[in-house]
Amino acid sequence: MGFTIHYHGQPGSSGQLPELGRILERHSSIWDVKVTAVNDTDGELSHLKDGAMVAYHGQVKGFILQPHPQRGSLLFLPDKDGYAAHGCKTQYAPVSIHMEIVRMLKDIEPFFMKLTVNDKGCYWATLDGTEHFHRMNFPTQAIDRVSCILQDEEPHAEEPTGQDLN
Repeated sequence: MGFTIHYHGQPGSSGQLPELGRILERHSSIWDVKVTAVNDTDGELSHLKDGAMVAYHGQVKGFILQPHPQRGSLLFLPDKDGYAAHGCKTQYAPVSIHMEIVRMLKDIEPFFMKLTVNDKGCYWATLDGTEHFHRMNFPTQAIDRVSCILQDEEPHAEEPTGQDLN
């Protein structure tokens, strides 16, 4: 079972891109990764817009970062109309990465006229770290339990630490 965070919206203005970049830089320093600035590069984008798949080829400006090697890149690349829509899977990354991505999206939300986030892990809606941990870790625990039963061993899946995950 994979968890995906889809996000789409339109930044308030292209003049806000530098501030958006600073917020992404701040979060990338937590992950010890770099933000790649994309400045008027010829590129191709495709995303869902108003229920239809839209392809765009032309100048692209924005940012790319990869918060964890076991998940795809986060793209903030608006099309010629300023619309950005992307998604990222977090199923193989630690739970904390999924939560940090959501926190980052919360931080950049004010820079969008409207930012819509569809978080399959449900952390966006609740910001409840304990509930999110259980939701994200349940498939791993279930597989681990079945594997251990078959091998007559103790489960190895990560259990909640009791620490505040928020």
